[in-house]
Amino acid sequence: MSAELNESVKFLQACPPPMEAGDYRIRVKQELSVAGSENLPESIDFFIVRGPRFSLAATDVYSTFPPPNQQGSFGNCLPHIILNRRTLPWERTITGFLPQRPAGDTNDPPVPWMTLLSFSAAEGIEIKQGTVDNLLHPPAGVMGPSLILDQKAGETGSDPCCMIDIPTALFTMIIPSLCELRYLAHARYAATDNKAIEGDGWTSCILGNRLPETSDGGADNGVFLVSLEGWGDYLPGGDKTIDSSIQYVRLIVLYHWKFRAQTQQLHFAQLIDGLSIGALAAPVKSDAEATVGTAVQMGYVGLPHHLRSGGQTVSWYRSPLVPLALSAGTGQSASCADELVKYSPQTGLFDVSYAAAWQLGRLLALQNQHFAVAAVNWRRQNTTDAVCRVTRSYLSSRLPQLLQEAKSHTEEYGNFKTNLGVHLIAAIGGGVVPRQVGVIPLLGEHPDITGIKNKPDKFPGLLSKKQLEAWKDLSENDRYAMIKQQIIKGETL
Repeated sequence: MSAELNESVKFLQACPPPMEAGDYRIRVKQELSVAGSENLPESIDFFIVRGPRFSLAATDVYSTFPPPNQQGSFGNCLPHIILNRRTLPWERTITGFLPQRPAGDTNDPPVPWMTLLSFSAAEGIEIKQGTVDNLLHPPAGVMGPSLILDQKAGETGSDPCCMIDIPTALFTMIIPSLCELRYLAHARYAATDNKAIEGDGWTSCILGNRLPETSDGGADNGVFLVSLEGWGDYLPGGDKTIDSSIQYVRLIVLYHWKFRAQTQQLHFAQLIDGLSIGALAAPVKSDAEATVGTAVQMGYVGLPHHLRSGGQTVSWYRSPLVPLALSAGTGQSASCADELVKYSPQTGLFDVSYAAAWQLGRLLALQNQHFAVAAVNWRRQNTTDAVCRVTRSYLSSRLPQLLQEAKSHTEEYGNFKTNLGVHLIAAIGGGVVPRQVGVIPLLGEHPDITGIKNKPDKFPGLLSKKQLEAWKDLSENDRYAMIKQQIIKGETL
């Protein structure tokens, strides 16, 4: 199979199970060709191949879209569910009989036995808890599937299951036809290289056939993965029709979730067309206003900034996607994001643009599992090599003295190693880890990488605590006015 999976993504219209559902017998017999030997008795065992029928395990579902209990602009998206097993939609049939591989070659893919139905809150479809007996023997006016329990597989009428009752008119209107069902399910392969996910990359997908109901404030929608086993003759294109006395149709629910879909007010093109460019080119009246105005025109925005020392201020940030030509400059290495925090004396504010970019790049790199493991191994190896070099250098200069000191403190050869070890730990440990009151701590005090831990009060232009509290309630224009006024006065905390 590996030769077929060179593509990063592969789609299959259907993926029937390699072994047909049914009852199987295994017969093991051993024959010996050595003269005079007796053959061992044969062994016979039986097993049954079946697929899930009335419920799914939690591990069978990989993901759903729209996400459960989420709100968004989902009005133009067909709901769908991803299943972990690629053969699951074709492990049973809509006729109620066990699937059999068709004789001869055929171009028609098998029909899946499950489909995805979605309903708005106004249609009033609610999940019901019950048993298989409630499903197969519904009350008058309700029609359930025509199924026969498989006693060999251990099925009983007391088995729990979930179900929904759909008005007959609504069922007839929205249920997919036999032809449509073939195109509402498929299997797919996605390469798992450099991805921290389990499995072989194979999944199956079931698509819904209705767009969600939307509203400006958000409309509730329910999605149900239902079984169509036993309904093959009553689907559009089948040989039978539902009797007029039937008011509701009862279906098995294998999985379900809800979400809210709201109307998309504006599209991306409309948002871009509605941008006001003139507001960025407002005339300035002072040097401070000119500085802030230039920063705004370059794409900078003032954002709340929590300092490592516990203080708060407002710092400039500019997105890397702002269309502004900048000089390439020379490359600068940094061991942490704080080394790239810049301070502007003209505005009295920090610029965290490059620090944010450094942190983003670090997170993207660590998201790659192979890179993260290689980076940790590289750092560990470098640290080990450095410690070894320092130790060898130190021992080469001090070893004769240490040996002499160890010998002078022992009269018996058996204590020589112990005394030598004590001298090594005391000598090397004292040179690597700082001593405090005669005790060697495991870790020293965390260093102040930026060197500004105790200096934030000395930077001009930083906003006061009172101004920071009012910052979140101000408009953008008022925020920039506050920054300009602060620069003019030259106030500090």
